[in-house]
Amino acid sequence: MVSLPILCIKMDGSPKPSGLSTDFYNGWVGGNIATTQPIPGTWLTSQAAADQLCANYFGTGWQMAQFHHSSGGWAWYSYGNVRSDTRFWVRISDQPANCWNP
Repeated sequence: MVSLPILCIKMDGSPKPSGLSTDFYNGWVGGNIATTQPIPGTWLTSQAAADQLCANYFGTGWQMAQFHHSSGGWAWYSYGNVRSDTRFWVRISDQPANCWNP
């Protein structure tokens, strides 16, 4: 059983930092990110369950981050300080590649 942190995001309308270049593939999501402690993938039974874990850790309005965010293609920027030495759980909406997909 694999356990990884969940990448969580709170879309709070944060303004894009001056000097940050964005394009179709690298967008600004207008929010803050954080990661949970490692969570077993078996706990992620649905998007709602994953969103609830983020809310339990960080509070109202936090949800599991999405790989293909509507404000960014292959990469997106936000405020936050996330470790770079580990992978983490994110969701994807256009492929059956989430922990909860059969």
